[in-house]
Amino acid sequence: MYAGDYAVGGIGVKMMIDGHPMGSEIEYKDGMKLTVRIGDYFPHTIREGCAYELQIITDKGVAYSSRFSAKEPQAVSLEVQKRNFYRVIVKNITAGTRVSVSNPIWLDKEPEVKTEETAE
Repeated sequence: MYAGDYAVGGIGVKMMIDGHPMGSEIEYKDGMKLTVRIGDYFPHTIREGCAYELQIITDKGVAYSSRFSAKEPQAVSLEVQKRNFYRVIVKNITAGTRVSVSNPIWLDKEPEVKTEETAE
C-alpha cells in the first residue's frame, strides 16, 4: 500500500494534502492543509450500539482523534506538520477492531536539486 488512492475496509476515506490524494509522495512546505472525509459506510461494517474512532496518524503518532457514531459522514481539516506520512485509521472501539485503513500520503519526497544540466 505505498501508492494509490484507496482505503482498505468498510468505510470510505478521502484524504488530501493541498490537492494531493492518498498514495501521493510530496515535498513538505509550511502552511499545507490536510483534509479528511469519511463516509460511504458499508452496511455490514457498522454495528448498532458501537462507538467508532477516527484517527489521523503519522510516523510520530496520533495527530488527531475523535469518536463518532458512524451515522453521518465525518470531516476534518488540519494544518500539516513536518512528518514522513499521514494516514487514516477508523476503529470500532467497542469491538477493538480496525474498520478501515487508508493509504498514506508521503511527505518524505526529496526536494528537486537544480544542477546546470536540469536548470535549462
